[in-house]
Amino acid sequence: MPELKQAGLTDYICAPTLMANGMQNIFSFATQAEAGFSDVDVALLRATFPAIEACQEILVMHRILKEVTRMYVGEEPHERILAGDVHRGEVTRLRSAILFADMREFTLLTSDLSAESATALLNEYYDCVVPAVENNGGEVLKFIGDGVLAIFRAGQEDAKACAKALCAARQGRLAVADRRKSAEIQFDVGVALHFGEVAYGNIGSGARLDYTVIGRDVNLASRLADMCGTLGKAILVSEEIRQHLSDEAFENCGSYELKGLAGKIPVFSEG
Repeated sequence: MPELKQAGLTDYICAPTLMANGMQNIFSFATQAEAGFSDVDVALLRATFPAIEACQEILVMHRILKEVTRMYVGEEPHERILAGDVHRGEVTRLRSAILFADMREFTLLTSDLSAESATALLNEYYDCVVPAVENNGGEVLKFIGDGVLAIFRAGQEDAKACAKALCAARQGRLAVADRRKSAEIQFDVGVALHFGEVAYGNIGSGARLDYTVIGRDVNLASRLADMCGTLGKAILVSEEIRQHLSDEAFENCGSYELKGLAGKIPVFSEG
């Protein structure tokens, strides 16, 4: 109020609003008229307020819908959902570097924890991995238990997308290592990188649909992440990543049969 008075305003009206979902808000009006708001002014505000209130609710709910869908399904899917792309069976493909991060020994670590403590531990883990992805231009598509699935869109620069994914993997590992200095419960993370095609698809039944990512290349990245613990490696990459990042030094870990994939898959580790 002192700031308004200093700015030359002479009268102030504050009106509460209650939206259909229970959210509460206010509108405030001020005037510089010497005599303040007149009876006619107040009558006009009372007459127009329902329309103003309705417009506010539409804008607020649209903003909430955008933010909630973005948080829960990611940048690309949320835009498609809001655009009405919700037909079951539709698939959209894009080339990208795929990152799959997995917490080591999650089941063992959380076996004696309460649900609240296990959730808090997961959030600490996500706080190590997710910022590293986003800071390097990646998009987190899914949280799958203790797994994080993210992509780095290629466009016309496949190698650049792969380099960003590798940088994100390294930064995520450093964040986990830094956390160990003060955390009571210790955990490690394995990160797998692969380059290929990600397919967005609407799947489900009846009125319940899910916007998910599918395809061989997504499965390959997931299986590589599982191999991190088996091979005792922090970061594993596929042959496709190795070819795109020929300047990087990768160690050949051999070729392995990965569940659900035909033939033996060459596997490489960083360093």
